[in-house]
Amino acid sequence: MRFCFLLDSIEEDFLVCEAVVDQLEQWGHQCAIVRLDIQQVPQIEAYDAYIAWSISEDSTLSFLTQVEEHAIPVMNTARALRLLRKKEEALRYAAAHGIAVPPFSTEKPLAADMYPVSLHPLRNEKAAVVVETPSAPWPEGEYLLLSKIAKTVPDLRICVIGNEAHALRRGKNEDGETVYHETSFTPELLQLARQVGAVFDLDLYSLDIVETERGPLVVALRERPMPEGVQRLVSGIAEYVLHTAYHGREHSPLVPALIRGMLGHRHL
Repeated sequence: MRFCFLLDSIEEDFLVCEAVVDQLEQWGHQCAIVRLDIQQVPQIEAYDAYIAWSISEDSTLSFLTQVEEHAIPVMNTARALRLLRKKEEALRYAAAHGIAVPPFSTEKPLAADMYPVSLHPLRNEKAAVVVETPSAPWPEGEYLLLSKIAKTVPDLRICVIGNEAHALRRGKNEDGETVYHETSFTPELLQLARQVGAVFDLDLYSLDIVETERGPLVVALRERPMPEGVQRLVSGIAEYVLHTAYHGREHSPLVPALIRGMLGHRHL
């Protein structure tokens, strides 16, 4: 089969996209990575399926809509990508639909017992910060506010591939580099992942989560899995691309990868 991976530009997780392409080509399929910042959009019927790996431009989303109108399989849909392309709007949309996210805040809290405060940005260009005391400077802009938590990075990342969910815990290796290790699901984590998939109508996605006394809270949503260093997930993405091209999108309930593995591989 012929697959087209669409990108607006080279993203930090481009190596993951290349790894998925390599896997599909090893299985005998033809793949192209089309960078729409420097290349023209392809002829719609030149490919059997399209994977929107990293796109947000209006022109690209319009092209993706045309692909859907031709009944060619698409992962993810143009509607889902429009909802996710701006972090702030995506998180507000999630909160409005009952997904657990931290409260939004622009004002410095006055109660001393709220500190330390962790502030996760609503804009991608800003970094998360921790305000330790009431006298410490408060950054400008709007943030997701987590009180009594001194964390600038999420605890967990959930990567979802069709109806298969992987929970990855963030850690450090001996060289101090960030690594992710698969961990078990709690009912709350699985419910969050299911909610996000249903609300945004996604096939491939990931969510970053901070663990709090209130339970797990979503601080970031992405329109593609981010499985850095987890080769098994790369193979899973390639397998799902094939499954969708042959059989259409998954509609069975989302389950943890361990249970999915016990049920057997997807029928290709």
